[in-house]
Amino acid sequence: MDEYQDTPAGLAEAMLGAPGEKTTERGPLCGFFGDHWQQIYENACGALEDARPTPIFRRRNRRSQRAVVNLLNRMRPELTQTTVPGAGEGTVAVYHTNEWAGTRLTHHRKGQLDWGAAHAARSWVLNDARERLWSTGTSGHDDPAWAEEPSTKILMLTHETIAGELGYQKLHGAFRRNDSYVKKEDHAMAFFMDTLEPALLHHRHKRYGAMFDALDPRGRPPINSPADKQEWVAFLEKLGETRETGTVGDVLDLCLEQQLFDGLEKVRERHRKTVSPNAADPQAVSDDKAKARAAARSREYQQLRDVPYAQLLALNEHLGGGTPFATQHGVKGLEFTRVLTVVSKGHTRFQIPEMLANFSRRDELVDKDLEAFIRARNLFYVACSRAREHLAILFTTKLEPAALDTIREWVGESRITSLRFDGDRVVGGEREG
Repeated sequence: MDEYQDTPAGLAEAMLGAPGEKTTERGPLCGFFGDHWQQIYENACGALEDARPTPIFRRRNRRSQRAVVNLLNRMRPELTQTTVPGAGEGTVAVYHTNEWAGTRLTHHRKGQLDWGAAHAARSWVLNDARERLWSTGTSGHDDPAWAEEPSTKILMLTHETIAGELGYQKLHGAFRRNDSYVKKEDHAMAFFMDTLEPALLHHRHKRYGAMFDALDPRGRPPINSPADKQEWVAFLEKLGETRETGTVGDVLDLCLEQQLFDGLEKVRERHRKTVSPNAADPQAVSDDKAKARAAARSREYQQLRDVPYAQLLALNEHLGGGTPFATQHGVKGLEFTRVLTVVSKGHTRFQIPEMLANFSRRDELVDKDLEAFIRARNLFYVACSRAREHLAILFTTKLEPAALDTIREWVGESRITSLRFDGDRVVGGEREG
């Protein structure tokens, strides 16, 4: 069983049989490959608490250079890792924003910088790391595209923080479940991302047959005359203009009103149910809960329609791998030459600053406090261990003295930089050592 720690809770235990039950000479022989420090999903196995399996530790870290491995060892002294022969030194750098004088956010983002200051901090840290630590001499570190290459990844805690960086906050805010639009669970979002935009990409590259196939896989629309062709030309020109200047609703209406291609049944049904929710669901007339659900769906659909289509294009570019951003959950199992992991607030289940503050007293934690500590520790460990050569960590939330003490113990004062601000603008950084 690979990655056993993230398999459904109880599955590994079921494979082992009842507690105390001995295996027969004929087996079965069960092997569990993984690392419980990398369990980051809910209702998963995590640590396998059973005395029967024989643990086999792989201490050779074949991914990371010395500086990164040293950090992992200080974080996890009970499993000392070694680098491969000939591994380079690498770098680890930590930046914090405790000196920012503005009013920090509240509620689920308590202690977090505002959006402007957080963006400025991220940009300054990336430039500082590139110029001071990451330059390899193979390409100029002043090249603006250098940090955007695939071997550099910027890891964020939530999709909300990525939306703030890439400018599709209104699209993010349109949905009740903040990751549903990324998963394309809404029929309109699925149509845009999986049908319309791929078709238009084919059109830009003059792959017209592929464009028609993408728009309606059941059969290409007939073009029997010059008039048919002109109708297509006019539609595509209007669509191009609307995508640049209009809203999601404008583009959606244009697609729903055209008669050139079909394949929008689910989108039409979504539109019909939202415009007339009671007619679409007679139960909603008498069922208060159903009525509330229908109203919520209608409100969500209207909010989506009001979003500038340019924000959907920004999301599409991100999901297509056109940006260096990713969530810390989304890169599990991957590796990159350079990693900037941004530690913020916004996810109530992963409180990394609190985990750092409690690290020295981790053996005293019990019950929910211990569970919260392990969740945050595991995600932070996963994010840090993605780096092959260079790792930078930026805290955009305020760190308590105990959290800073933990960081100092792990990396040393000389690798910690406190950012200095003028309003929301970063004007420099002061290293502790």
